[in-house]
Amino acid sequence: MDQSTSLILFEHLRISLKALSKQQKNAFLSRLPSSYCSTRITPTCPQQIMVPMKPLPSATALRRYPISLSSLVARAGGTLLHKRAHHPGLTLSTHRSTASLSSSGSSTNTARISASSWEEQYHLGRSLSKSTVTAEQQKKWNQKVKKWKQEWDEVLPNQQEQVHYQGYEMDALEKIQKKSYEANLLLEIRDVRVPLSSHHPSFTRLARHRNHLICYTHADTIDAVTRDRVRLWTSKVWPDAKCLFIDTREMRKKEDVLPAFSFAYDRLLHNLDAAGGINAALTVGMPNVGKSSLLLNLLKHAKTQEAIPKSTKMRTSNKSKSLRNVKKPIGIQDVPGKTRDITEYLIRQKPRAYFLDVPGMSPPAFFLEENPQSWFALGACNLVLLSQELEEDIAVHTSFCDYVLYAMNRDRNFQYVNKLGLDGPTQDIQEALEKLCRKNQDKWSEERLQKGRCEMFLKFFNTGNFGPVILDDLNYGLNGRKL
Repeated sequence: MDQSTSLILFEHLRISLKALSKQQKNAFLSRLPSSYCSTRITPTCPQQIMVPMKPLPSATALRRYPISLSSLVARAGGTLLHKRAHHPGLTLSTHRSTASLSSSGSSTNTARISASSWEEQYHLGRSLSKSTVTAEQQKKWNQKVKKWKQEWDEVLPNQQEQVHYQGYEMDALEKIQKKSYEANLLLEIRDVRVPLSSHHPSFTRLARHRNHLICYTHADTIDAVTRDRVRLWTSKVWPDAKCLFIDTREMRKKEDVLPAFSFAYDRLLHNLDAAGGINAALTVGMPNVGKSSLLLNLLKHAKTQEAIPKSTKMRTSNKSKSLRNVKKPIGIQDVPGKTRDITEYLIRQKPRAYFLDVPGMSPPAFFLEENPQSWFALGACNLVLLSQELEEDIAVHTSFCDYVLYAMNRDRNFQYVNKLGLDGPTQDIQEALEKLCRKNQDKWSEERLQKGRCEMFLKFFNTGNFGPVILDDLNYGLNGRKL
């Protein structure tokens, strides 16, 4: 073997380290996450280290550990892979469905990802790793949108009609404050597409005196790069919090659902044990953010691991003094606004651990008044309950689409151009909507056609067809503070 260092990825991660010294080898191996792999020296080739993935790179395994294989290698190698000056011949080649990255010792370094790459199939958003925009188009369109508006200036509707608040919410908020003293962990559920807007201001106070774990749902709509951006932003705005990302899609194979939640279950228990004291997690979030989907699957996973009895143990606030057995968690329903009582569920028998399921809390009026763009972002993600008048207003739904278009242009995400068949990026939402529902434009009325176009546009966004889109501006934190 020459002086170059080569990395070959296939069923096992084979790392050929002949060019490295013993100290460098130890430094490399010390950075390999033990939870992902184990190491052994092959007797026939002492200069090669075989790092078998366990389990093998399957869809189930990679949802449990949602990071790309190339990210794993980069993190494991640390500075050894980062400082190419010491290893000019570093290459990363592929076999079958793995990612393909290569760098030569020459001045021109290239990176390529094959059409059937491992990342394209298995990272958070399976179809999001391959951009439909060429480098030349990206550069050209970046120059075009520079002159467009950089701030959202749409006016909110009548303040009394922005959100249709449920009657139980104010009473539930008071109960949450009292119940918080029984919990040593705050499990906050947010939508990853609106990491700031889906945060209720009251939850900031709850996180001050207890461990804070943020769970971002809808992670299937983003890719690994976007996930890392959200993680970095979270560390700046909430430096004491930890975060994880979970795919809460409903339409998935049954055998893929529970393994996808096993990592979240382990992280939850780990943070509960680390906090000490009462092992109870207060679970909070906005309506329809995916809280019930997460909790239901955590309970199912706990049963499959025999951590709790098959009959779910629960206790509803002000209705029972002790845990009682029920066949299914009747207090949790995967329907927005159905959770109305604070209910305690057992998630581990020994040592005992609980989570407290609380009603979803809509954003307060003052928060939307100070952050008007959040209302449009939440509306696009279907996270705000509208009054009947606003629900029937076509202009409101058009404004939701307009905000999605604005956010994509702001972040220079132009995948919508090819998806809609446009000649280039646009800031005119009507121009974009006119590309949809063309078959029915002679059959439907103008109002029905506009509504159908808005529904299809938002469906494309909510299913990841426009690529990884974050509606909140990650250049800003709480109270509009520039990061």
